[in-house]
Amino acid sequence: MKGFLKTSLQTVLGKGGYRTARSAYYAFRRWLKTRHRRAMDRLYWLRKYGLRHYSIYGHRLVPSGFPEDHAVALYDVAKSLPDISPVLVEIGSWLGKSSVVLSRAIKNKKGAVLFCIDPFNADGDPSSAAHYHDVSQKTDVPLLEQFIHNIKRYGSYKHVRALRGYSTDFSSDWNRPIDLLFIDGNHSYESVRRDFLEWSPFIKPGGYLVMHDASFDPNFRHQDPIRVAREFVLNNSEWVDHKQIRHMLIVRKAQDRSETSPVHETARL
Repeated sequence: MKGFLKTSLQTVLGKGGYRTARSAYYAFRRWLKTRHRRAMDRLYWLRKYGLRHYSIYGHRLVPSGFPEDHAVALYDVAKSLPDISPVLVEIGSWLGKSSVVLSRAIKNKKGAVLFCIDPFNADGDPSSAAHYHDVSQKTDVPLLEQFIHNIKRYGSYKHVRALRGYSTDFSSDWNRPIDLLFIDGNHSYESVRRDFLEWSPFIKPGGYLVMHDASFDPNFRHQDPIRVAREFVLNNSEWVDHKQIRHMLIVRKAQDRSETSPVHETARL
């Protein structure tokens, strides 16, 4: 039957037309398969996290590693920020996966701005640089262009300001109070320590500090972020409401001296 159909189509369309039609047919099948897989993935996300978090579903389509429970927690923190002119700073944006989450959270906040600081050159700490290099070599599209494309497609681009460079390139001239600081850049001890010391003073009282890949697990491949957290955050009563979502730490800067309290064990979610 297949042979008869092939012969008949070749007779009607010619061999060239048949090859074109065959290619189009299989392309259509692949498109349908992708659409079905995407629909099932959307349904999974909706069932697991509900309508409140459906707006950040698109971050899953950005090719990068950022766990879904981290995305949900980060979205909730950003969503809780003031509705008027909150300032968010993200150190380490890569292809924009977490940036999509943050930008969607502030989409309806008047005057909100998210500053995304990254060299967009595949640079990173020794444990990450090789992976970044491999990803960057698989496409001719510059990383910054990929980042912008992902934000425009899945996030809220009107709120995003991409700052191309290293965090140290901007910290010395920075003068804006910050509502949420997300540290996810170079994970070496020196870099994380510098990011914390140079940027955390700008966090408003009541504002948030989020540190990614800060894990209490001694076998976790990144040990320096949690080392910095232990040294400057976890034993400092200035930082309250500690929450740990696996390897992401969320803390809030105390509003005033009356809110500071003895250090409590970090709540783990």
